[in-house]
Amino acid sequence: MIAGHLVGFVLCGQVRLSNDVELVDILNVDDRWQDDPALVQAFRDVPEMDYSRVIASADLLKLIVENCLKKQLNFVVIKDNPSQNDPAQASRAPSPHDGKMKKALRYIDAHLSDELRLEDVAAHVYLSPYYFSKLFKKYQGIGFNAWVNQQRMASAKELLCHSDWSIASIARNLGFSQTSYFCKVFRQTYQVTPQAFRQQINAGSQTESF
Repeated sequence: MIAGHLVGFVLCGQVRLSNDVELVDILNVDDRWQDDPALVQAFRDVPEMDYSRVIASADLLKLIVENCLKKQLNFVVIKDNPSQNDPAQASRAPSPHDGKMKKALRYIDAHLSDELRLEDVAAHVYLSPYYFSKLFKKYQGIGFNAWVNQQRMASAKELLCHSDWSIASIARNLGFSQTSYFCKVFRQTYQVTPQAFRQQINAGSQTESF
């Protein structure tokens, strides 16, 4: 638990389910502990959690771990984009700038929570801002700012789906200094506000639970 939010588990037994869920037993359960008042009390002291929150916390923990690994190990998962499906791009001969673009994408992916400027990324790969801007659009099919917002919005959807962080917290963690601007970009991207998107997800989860 961090600041009242369930983010994951280190050891089995940190929480117990508040509703009955059919789970496959890993080991045969010995229920003789129920005869020991001290063990029964210890069991009752374990916080209860709804199964849906356990699943959501697992998804959130996965997102946090992936982000940590990207920063510590300096790797990036390059998502699909229109230029990757372009036969002309697929048949393009290797370029001496391929390595620089991969390095730039790794830098962007690891710094989505920071203020990302084209000039800083260009300097990171030792190119002029003007040349890097043209090269980036040639490789990715869209401009630098559009790409960064695309990656941030994809992460925003994940956080809205799998965490109970406030929209302001999500905005800050994705490099937006103003929540209002984050909401504007999200709405332009998905034609729905972050709040309405989260409500749709929650409504769908409640429907599936019945």
